[in-house]
Amino acid sequence: MAITADEVLLSTQLLQTNVPVSPRPELTYLTPKEADCHWQDPNGPWNNPGPAAGPFTADLGDGTTVTYYWYRFCRPAVRRHANLPEICVQNCSKVELIHANWHHTDEYLAPPSVGRIATLDPAVIVQPPAGLEIGYVPIVTRQEKSKSKVRVFVMAGQSNMEGYGTIEDAENDPGSLADVIRERDSTGEWSTLGQPGNWTVMDNVYLHFARNGETIKSSVTVGQELFQI
Repeated sequence: MAITADEVLLSTQLLQTNVPVSPRPELTYLTPKEADCHWQDPNGPWNNPGPAAGPFTADLGDGTTVTYYWYRFCRPAVRRHANLPEICVQNCSKVELIHANWHHTDEYLAPPSVGRIATLDPAVIVQPPAGLEIGYVPIVTRQEKSKSKVRVFVMAGQSNMEGYGTIEDAENDPGSLADVIRERDSTGEWSTLGQPGNWTVMDNVYLHFARNGETIKSSVTVGQELFQI
Protein backbone atom coordinates (compact mmCIF):
# COMPACT_ATOMS: atom_id res chain seq x y z
CA MET A 1 0.00 0.00 0.00
CA ALA A 2 1.40 3.41 -0.95
CA ILE A 3 0.93 6.53 1.21
CA THR A 4 1.81 10.18 0.74
CA ALA A 5 4.68 11.91 2.55
CA ASP A 6 2.34 13.75 4.94
CA GLU A 7 0.88 10.40 6.04
CA VAL A 8 4.25 9.06 7.24
CA LEU A 9 4.53 9.04 11.05
CA LEU A 10 7.18 11.49 12.25
CA SER A 11 8.39 8.95 14.80
CA THR A 12 9.65 6.72 12.00
CA GLN A 13 12.06 9.44 10.78
CA LEU A 14 11.72 7.96 7.32
CA LEU A 15 11.42 11.35 5.66
CA GLN A 16 14.81 12.42 7.07
CA THR A 17 16.56 9.12 6.37
CA ASN A 18 18.99 8.98 3.48
CA VAL A 19 18.44 5.74 1.62
CA PRO A 20 21.61 4.57 -0.16
CA VAL A 21 21.14 4.15 -3.88
CA SER A 22 23.38 1.91 -5.93
CA PRO A 23 23.33 1.47 -9.71
CA ARG A 24 21.16 -1.38 -10.89
CA PRO A 25 23.36 -4.35 -11.82
CA GLU A 26 23.06 -5.25 -15.46
CA LEU A 27 23.39 -8.95 -14.81
CA THR A 28 21.33 -11.41 -16.79
CA TYR A 29 19.34 -13.67 -14.49
CA LEU A 30 19.11 -17.20 -15.84
CA THR A 31 17.50 -20.54 -15.06
CA PRO A 32 18.52 -24.01 -16.29
CA LYS A 33 15.93 -23.64 -19.06
CA GLU A 34 18.28 -21.19 -20.82
CA ALA A 35 21.08 -22.70 -22.90
CA ASP A 36 23.66 -20.16 -21.67
CA CYS A 37 23.04 -20.97 -18.01
CA HIS A 38 26.21 -22.48 -16.49
CA TRP A 39 24.22 -25.09 -14.58
CA GLN A 40 22.12 -27.39 -16.70
CA ASP A 41 19.65 -29.98 -15.47
CA PRO A 42 18.19 -31.84 -18.48
CA ASN A 43 16.12 -34.14 -16.28
CA GLY A 44 14.96 -31.42 -13.91
CA PRO A 45 11.49 -29.85 -13.91
CA TRP A 46 12.62 -26.98 -16.16
CA ASN A 47 12.98 -29.42 -19.04
CA ASN A 48 11.26 -32.61 -17.93
CA PRO A 49 8.33 -32.52 -18.52
CA GLY A 50 9.12 -28.98 -19.62
CA PRO A 51 6.82 -26.15 -20.70
CA ALA A 52 3.64 -26.43 -22.71
CA ALA A 53 4.26 -23.23 -24.70
CA GLY A 54 6.95 -20.62 -25.23
CA PRO A 55 9.24 -18.86 -25.24
CA PHE A 56 7.50 -15.49 -24.93
CA THR A 57 8.96 -12.13 -23.96
CA ALA A 58 7.69 -9.03 -22.19
CA ASP A 59 9.39 -5.62 -21.90
CA LEU A 60 9.03 -4.32 -18.35
CA GLY A 61 8.94 -0.74 -17.20
CA ASP A 62 12.26 -1.05 -15.37
CA GLY A 63 14.16 -1.41 -18.65
CA THR A 64 14.47 -5.18 -18.58
CA THR A 65 13.03 -7.93 -20.76
CA VAL A 66 11.80 -11.21 -19.33
CA THR A 67 11.54 -14.50 -21.17
CA TYR A 68 8.82 -16.81 -19.94
CA TYR A 69 7.15 -20.12 -20.71
CA TRP A 70 3.77 -21.57 -19.81
CA TYR A 71 4.03 -24.59 -17.51
CA ARG A 72 1.38 -26.94 -16.21
CA PHE A 73 0.88 -25.79 -12.65
CA CYS A 74 0.74 -29.21 -11.09
CA ARG A 75 2.24 -32.29 -12.73
CA PRO A 76 3.26 -35.56 -11.07
CA ALA A 77 6.83 -35.20 -12.34
CA VAL A 78 7.11 -31.72 -10.89
CA ARG A 79 5.76 -32.90 -7.55
CA ARG A 80 8.30 -35.71 -7.46
CA HIS A 81 11.21 -33.38 -8.22
CA ALA A 82 10.12 -30.89 -5.58
CA ASN A 83 9.08 -33.58 -3.06
CA LEU A 84 5.80 -31.78 -2.48
CA PRO A 85 3.37 -33.10 0.13
CA GLU A 86 -0.09 -34.36 -0.75
CA ILE A 87 -1.71 -31.10 0.35
CA CYS A 88 -0.10 -29.40 -2.64
CA VAL A 89 -1.98 -31.80 -4.90
CA GLN A 90 -5.21 -30.62 -3.32
CA ASN A 91 -4.18 -27.02 -3.90
CA CYS A 92 -3.79 -27.73 -7.62
CA SER A 93 -7.53 -28.16 -8.02
CA LYS A 94 -8.10 -24.91 -6.13
CA VAL A 95 -5.78 -23.08 -8.50
CA GLU A 96 -7.68 -24.44 -11.48
CA LEU A 97 -10.94 -23.20 -9.94
CA ILE A 98 -9.38 -19.74 -9.55
CA HIS A 99 -8.21 -19.78 -13.16
CA ALA A 100 -11.69 -20.75 -14.33
CA ASN A 101 -13.63 -18.22 -12.27
CA TRP A 102 -11.40 -15.28 -11.35
CA HIS A 103 -10.28 -12.50 -13.69
CA HIS A 104 -7.57 -9.91 -13.09
CA THR A 105 -9.97 -7.07 -13.90
CA ASP A 106 -12.43 -8.07 -11.18
CA GLU A 107 -12.36 -6.68 -7.64
CA TYR A 108 -12.13 -9.16 -4.76
CA LEU A 109 -11.13 -6.94 -1.84
CA ALA A 110 -12.65 -3.64 -0.78
CA PRO A 111 -10.46 -0.60 -1.54
CA PRO A 112 -8.38 0.55 1.47
CA SER A 113 -9.74 3.37 3.59
CA VAL A 114 -6.21 4.78 4.04
CA GLY A 115 -3.55 5.22 1.39
CA ARG A 116 -3.50 3.70 -2.07
CA ILE A 117 -2.98 0.17 -3.32
CA ALA A 118 0.38 -0.37 -4.98
CA THR A 119 0.18 -0.83 -8.73
CA LEU A 120 1.65 -3.50 -10.97
CA ASP A 121 3.61 -3.01 -14.14
CA PRO A 122 0.98 -3.72 -16.85
CA ALA A 123 3.57 -5.76 -18.74
CA VAL A 124 3.53 -8.47 -16.06
CA ILE A 125 -0.14 -9.17 -16.77
CA VAL A 126 0.10 -11.69 -19.60
CA GLN A 127 -2.53 -13.66 -21.47
CA PRO A 128 -2.19 -17.46 -21.78
CA PRO A 129 -2.19 -19.07 -25.20
CA ALA A 130 -5.44 -20.64 -26.38
CA GLY A 131 -6.10 -23.87 -24.53
CA LEU A 132 -3.82 -23.01 -21.60
CA GLU A 133 -6.20 -20.75 -19.71
CA ILE A 134 -6.80 -23.21 -16.86
CA GLY A 135 -4.08 -25.00 -14.93
CA TYR A 136 -1.09 -23.29 -16.57
CA VAL A 137 1.09 -20.48 -15.25
CA PRO A 138 3.80 -18.27 -16.79
CA ILE A 139 7.26 -18.97 -15.39
CA VAL A 140 10.11 -16.52 -16.06
CA THR A 141 13.29 -18.25 -17.17
CA ARG A 142 15.38 -15.21 -18.04
CA GLN A 143 15.59 -11.51 -17.19
CA GLU A 144 18.03 -9.18 -18.92
CA LYS A 145 18.52 -5.57 -19.89
CA SER A 146 16.27 -4.66 -22.81
CA LYS A 147 17.99 -4.21 -26.14
CA SER A 148 18.04 -0.75 -27.68
CA LYS A 149 15.23 -0.11 -30.12
CA VAL A 150 14.77 2.19 -33.07
CA ARG A 151 11.35 3.79 -33.42
CA VAL A 152 10.15 4.35 -36.96
CA PHE A 153 7.15 6.63 -37.54
CA VAL A 154 5.52 6.33 -40.95
CA MET A 155 3.69 9.58 -41.70
CA ALA A 156 1.06 9.45 -44.41
CA GLY A 157 -0.62 12.55 -45.75
CA GLN A 158 -0.30 15.38 -48.23
CA SER A 159 1.86 18.48 -48.17
CA ASN A 160 1.75 18.88 -44.39
CA MET A 161 3.52 15.53 -44.13
CA GLU A 162 6.26 16.88 -46.38
CA GLY A 163 7.10 19.88 -44.26
CA TYR A 164 4.75 22.43 -45.85
CA GLY A 165 2.34 22.95 -42.95
CA THR A 166 1.72 26.59 -41.96
CA ILE A 167 4.02 27.65 -39.15
CA GLU A 168 3.10 31.33 -38.87
CA ASP A 169 0.28 33.01 -40.76
CA ALA A 170 0.87 36.57 -41.93
CA GLU A 171 -2.82 37.39 -41.42
CA ASN A 172 -2.91 35.75 -37.98
CA ASP A 173 -5.59 33.30 -39.05
CA PRO A 174 -6.14 30.52 -36.47
CA GLY A 175 -4.72 27.08 -37.09
CA SER A 176 -1.04 27.76 -37.67
CA LEU A 177 1.51 26.08 -35.43
CA ALA A 178 2.49 29.39 -33.84
CA ASP A 179 -1.17 30.16 -33.12
CA VAL A 180 -1.68 26.78 -31.46
CA ILE A 181 1.35 27.21 -29.21
CA ARG A 182 0.74 30.84 -28.27
CA GLU A 183 -3.03 30.89 -27.91
CA ARG A 184 -4.43 27.38 -27.56
CA ASP A 185 -1.89 25.22 -25.75
CA SER A 186 -3.20 25.77 -22.23
CA THR A 187 -1.84 22.40 -21.00
CA GLY A 188 1.66 22.76 -22.43
CA GLU A 189 1.20 19.69 -24.58
CA TRP A 190 3.12 21.29 -27.45
CA SER A 191 5.90 22.82 -25.33
CA THR A 192 8.50 20.25 -26.37
CA LEU A 193 8.48 21.82 -29.86
CA GLY A 194 9.85 25.06 -28.48
CA GLN A 195 8.63 28.55 -29.33
CA PRO A 196 8.42 30.56 -32.57
CA GLY A 197 11.94 31.68 -33.36
CA ASN A 198 13.42 29.19 -30.93
CA TRP A 199 12.26 25.79 -32.13
CA THR A 200 13.63 22.58 -30.65
CA VAL A 201 16.26 20.80 -32.76
CA MET A 202 16.47 17.02 -32.50
CA ASP A 203 19.79 15.40 -33.36
CA ASN A 204 18.69 11.82 -32.70
CA VAL A 205 15.94 11.81 -35.32
CA TYR A 206 16.18 11.31 -39.08
CA LEU A 207 13.63 12.14 -41.77
CA HIS A 208 13.54 10.03 -44.90
CA PHE A 209 11.58 11.20 -47.92
CA ALA A 210 11.57 9.27 -51.19
CA ARG A 211 10.76 11.29 -54.31
CA ASN A 212 13.03 11.87 -57.30
CA GLY A 213 15.70 10.14 -55.29
CA GLU A 214 15.96 9.71 -51.56
CA THR A 215 16.41 12.52 -49.07
CA ILE A 216 17.49 11.97 -45.47
CA LYS A 217 17.80 14.92 -43.13
CA SER A 218 19.10 15.08 -39.57
CA SER A 219 18.97 17.91 -37.00
CA VAL A 220 15.21 17.84 -37.40
CA THR A 221 13.30 20.98 -36.48
CA VAL A 222 10.16 22.89 -37.36
CA GLY A 223 9.96 24.11 -40.94
CA GLN A 224 12.60 21.78 -42.30
CA GLU A 225 11.14 21.07 -45.73
CA LEU A 226 12.12 17.70 -47.07
CA PHE A 227 11.32 18.15 -50.72
CA GLN A 228 12.37 21.30 -52.51
CA ILE A 229 10.22 22.20 -55.55
